[in-house]
Amino acid sequence: MEEALAVPAGIATIATALGPFNREIENAVWASRQALAGREQRGRLGDADADLQALQGRLAGWEKSLTRRSEELEGHLARLGEMRKIWQATDELARAGDLPKAVTERTAAVLGNIDRVRKRVEDAREGLFTLQDRVSRFQSRATDQRESLKQAMALAVGGLLTRDSAPIWGDAQTEGVLKPPAVSISQAIATNLRGSYASAAEYVKANWGRMTLLQVIMLIFLVGLWVARRQLRRRIEDEPELRDGTWLLERPLAATLLAAVLCSPWVLVYAPREINLLLLAVALPPAILILRRAIDLRLAPFLYALLVLYVLSRLLDLLDAVPTVERLLFQLQMVATIAVLAWLLRRHHLVRREARGRVIRSVNWTIRGIRTTTAGFSVALLADLLGFTQLGRFIADGLLGATYFAVILYAGVQVVYGLIRLALNLWPLQNLAMVRNFKGTVERRLRLATRWAAIIVWSLATLDLAALLDPARDTLGKAVEANYLVGEIGLSLGAVLTFILTIWGAVLISRLARFVLNEEIFTRLSMPRGIPYALTTILHYLLLVGGVLIAIVSTGINLDRFTIIAGAVGVGVGFGLQGIVNNFVSGLILLFERPIKVGDSVEMASKSGQIQHIGIRASVMRTGDGAEIILPNSMLITGEVTNWTLSDRQRRIEIPVGVAYGNDPEHVMALLTQVAKGHADVLAHPPPEAQFFGFGPHALEFRLGAWTGRPARGGSIRSELCVGIYRVLNQEKIEIPHPQPLHNLRAADTGLVSALRGQAQPAIPR
Repeated sequence: MEEALAVPAGIATIATALGPFNREIENAVWASRQALAGREQRGRLGDADADLQALQGRLAGWEKSLTRRSEELEGHLARLGEMRKIWQATDELARAGDLPKAVTERTAAVLGNIDRVRKRVEDAREGLFTLQDRVSRFQSRATDQRESLKQAMALAVGGLLTRDSAPIWGDAQTEGVLKPPAVSISQAIATNLRGSYASAAEYVKANWGRMTLLQVIMLIFLVGLWVARRQLRRRIEDEPELRDGTWLLERPLAATLLAAVLCSPWVLVYAPREINLLLLAVALPPAILILRRAIDLRLAPFLYALLVLYVLSRLLDLLDAVPTVERLLFQLQMVATIAVLAWLLRRHHLVRREARGRVIRSVNWTIRGIRTTTAGFSVALLADLLGFTQLGRFIADGLLGATYFAVILYAGVQVVYGLIRLALNLWPLQNLAMVRNFKGTVERRLRLATRWAAIIVWSLATLDLAALLDPARDTLGKAVEANYLVGEIGLSLGAVLTFILTIWGAVLISRLARFVLNEEIFTRLSMPRGIPYALTTILHYLLLVGGVLIAIVSTGINLDRFTIIAGAVGVGVGFGLQGIVNNFVSGLILLFERPIKVGDSVEMASKSGQIQHIGIRASVMRTGDGAEIILPNSMLITGEVTNWTLSDRQRRIEIPVGVAYGNDPEHVMALLTQVAKGHADVLAHPPPEAQFFGFGPHALEFRLGAWTGRPARGGSIRSELCVGIYRVLNQEKIEIPHPQPLHNLRAADTGLVSALRGQAQPAIPR
């Protein structure tokens, strides 16, 4: 109990951090109030809300730790109370029974210890309540401030169509336009930089562990690229296809910085705006270096112009307290941006003229995107000139943010492509059979998944920049949660989507599991033929059935209704589905008992062929002439089936041969055996054997027997052996007699034979 009362390190850390945290939340509240009173409200409101959200995330973690500790202390108090009741009863019995003084003293001492420990636990709980109260107040304060920010954000978005500045050609003292106090440029920059530095410094100080983790990730990534470069230098000459992935190793630092920035949202959770802007600035130069190899070099100046525009946009953020200068710089930025896009559009037209094949489609889509972006920036510039500065900033910030993020994401996708190529050609993935045999397919699937992930992330970020993410999320949530009655069953779009996605996920998991088993696991195990197919088929059906059950449960439908359906199905099975059930059970017997396996050569009902597939209801047999016959499973179980490859893949080939009388039988048998042994597909064990079968009416009859392990080529092997036998017999001048009584004619008199031939010839008419 004494050890349990020690203050955990986490609670001590919270108590220590609440002092500096008070300054952080004061700074965040001050920044939010400045944003509420500022001129360029929307961007600042979003940044202030993000800062408060980051603080709330830390508070939520502290609340969980404090609640867990409070539950532990409550448990200690409950156990101490039970112990005190037991010892109190013991003390009363000791006093009533006139027991020795040592016993009463012992019970009194134990009760005193229990009371002292209980007092310590209560004091610890009181201190914990104090911490919880402080955290709760901070949380409430941040929540109230965020609510004010959200309301102001809604008003700011709703007021985008309200003129908030004088037109560029109008009077600067136009009535109704808010005039912020005059502030010098240096003072505005210094104030913003001071606030940004304070916010970033507080976050780094409070999240030093996360910052260290990000640095460790960068170090591991950099070392990994260096090791990969050493391995690939030895193989690149023998495997030229690796050159497509080695470009990543030429810029390891750029790839490392870009990878770290892409990982930062998951590592630096709830980072303030200043940290995110710094990461964006760090990501742009390496992204430009990487994209130089992925685009036409004539378009590279656009990337440099993009970097300059980013610096200019950040300068505008520092001058929000000097509206005149900021507005002028914004207009110059829009003019420069439109000029750069026009130049880029002209360049893409030149590329499209020179491009051929599949490049034209991508270039056409790029041209459409540039035209749309140019139109958007033109509207932003026109809105600012007319005095709708908030609308102009809204459009420009959204387009610039989407463009910056698209460039960084595209560069990140190129890095991931290179990492995929490297990983598939290096240890340990290179040692996997499924990677070696299906490297191209695996790479295409991974690239497709990466591309779609980037598209989804960019779409969500763009919706957030356009202030449409929350409305879209709310609208989608209402549509998904809406309940529709179908008879007595209530369904919702969310339940239907969950059902479909669960089934789809079960199918994907089944395909992946069977692929891994067939290509990686079973190839390394020595298993009887047919067992791998049976295991993968059973696993496939189990995953599908499990997926269907999980999908049904996830929809929230009462499973009691399915008992009625199951009863109705049972009645139907008893009457009309006997054949289907028979075939289903027969399919299970085929999978478990394995009298017939996939790949077996079978013969039944005057049909022969190779089993290609064993399904749950029917199997597929492919005949020698290419026809595919669908066989109900019950026929394979109840009918008479000849399985030529049940226990092994060996098949015997017998060829009868007849030679003329007068030849040495032992010599003929030796020749036949020699022909069989010389064939590549004839097995040495059991060895081929030639037998003297008997004396025929016209020839000495022999029979050549040979075994082959390739039953699918049985007909071809027989044909090749016959050709070899005929060639050898001709070379040895051994005659194969015709089934005609020519022997008597040859033994007759020569003159008689000539006379008979003359009489057999028809008279030639004149």
